[in-house]
Amino acid sequence: MRFAALLAAVAAVAGCGAPGPPPATPTRFGAELLRRACEAGETAACARLVPPAEARAPAPCADAAGCRGRDCVAAGYAFETGRGVTVDLGRARACYERACEGGALVGCTNVGLLHHTGRGRPRDDARALAIFRRTCAAGEQLGCTNLGLMQLHGDGLTADAAAAVRLLTPACERGILHACAALGWLRQTGEGVEQDYAEALTLCRDACAGADALGCTNLGALYLHGRGVARNDGLAVELFRYGCDHGDPRGCTNLGVAAMHGRGVAADPRRAAELYRRGCDGGDGLGCTNLGFLHERGRGVARDLVVAAELYRRACDRRDLVGCTNLGILHEQGRGVAQDHGAAAALYRITCEHGQVEGCASLALLLDEGRGVLRDLAGAARLYGRACDAGVARACNNLGVMHQHGRGLPRDLARAARLFETACRRGNPAGCRNLKALEDGPARKGDEP
Repeated sequence: MRFAALLAAVAAVAGCGAPGPPPATPTRFGAELLRRACEAGETAACARLVPPAEARAPAPCADAAGCRGRDCVAAGYAFETGRGVTVDLGRARACYERACEGGALVGCTNVGLLHHTGRGRPRDDARALAIFRRTCAAGEQLGCTNLGLMQLHGDGLTADAAAAVRLLTPACERGILHACAALGWLRQTGEGVEQDYAEALTLCRDACAGADALGCTNLGALYLHGRGVARNDGLAVELFRYGCDHGDPRGCTNLGVAAMHGRGVAADPRRAAELYRRGCDGGDGLGCTNLGFLHERGRGVARDLVVAAELYRRACDRRDLVGCTNLGILHEQGRGVAQDHGAAAALYRITCEHGQVEGCASLALLLDEGRGVLRDLAGAARLYGRACDAGVARACNNLGVMHQHGRGLPRDLARAARLFETACRRGNPAGCRNLKALEDGPARKGDEP
């Protein structure tokens, strides 16, 4: 299984004690982060290193009955988060709506956020989009940030990373740290914008220095992989822990990955499972996928294929493509769920269309053999080729079999041999066997990873 890192769709909330424009000086956590980076020779961090800002207590939050304008935003935030009062999402919504009616655009944005997250009532992305578009058009940058994140993830509209970048960039320039953190991730991955690890480092560090949890998580990913900065597993773990403890579920998931593989902490599958569950319960699809994988294999938790299938389903519902592919595999094999090749094909098609090449390889095999779908040799060959070009060894082997037998493609033994050799070199046992037996007998398909 491949562990991917995808940007978590976490939207910012403004109000009493909530994030606002970046402070003139970093927080104490941020100052320590910058100091350590400066001592490691990162000149950009040295330039940002100034005395930390003193923490200030949030302003008192008024009740819904007598608040006006932005005071109502503060009251709503208190009721939403339980700061000084009992959590009451109905009253939080009422406060935000009153703020919105009084002309405080951030109140409107927070109403939209409640619609988008489904807190207090059923999720309604259409209403959230309408609100975010209205507040963004009026210059409210939290609205633009949340609209950009919905555009990025295809929540209620077509996913478009480039359009998301166009929304997030001015929000970041106007002080919305969460927008900077999101842009930093896109600079890491090259989605919608040119890949630039140095720029990603600057964006994520500035967001993290201002105590944005997502910024710290994304900065941790740079340190974990040594992208644009010297690899530092210990610092990556600290950053993931900060992100996790301050509301970013992907931080919990990434901390779980570190615990699973002994990166910066002792390897501990049980602890990894706890952290994956925390990420999953917080809304991170990758956390659900990784926890499902542990249940499928019985690592750190009891082996339970039914639980694994349910976790993969939750992951897929949250648009984690690996989770969708893994759920498809269980449907194909009838493990933990009823065997259903049609359901498997539908899941593989979704993941393949979104660039998950393991899904393409799995869909190709079903098309090749006509299981759950009409047999389509040309389509199978095309998908095998796409997956093989992207590094999926079993796809190279199966495409080689088609070339060897002239099934759906011109018979070409030389091409078959090259494909078997590629599959074998990438660790596919069937490819090795088929390469050796090419002169002696028929090759066979293989679905080993």
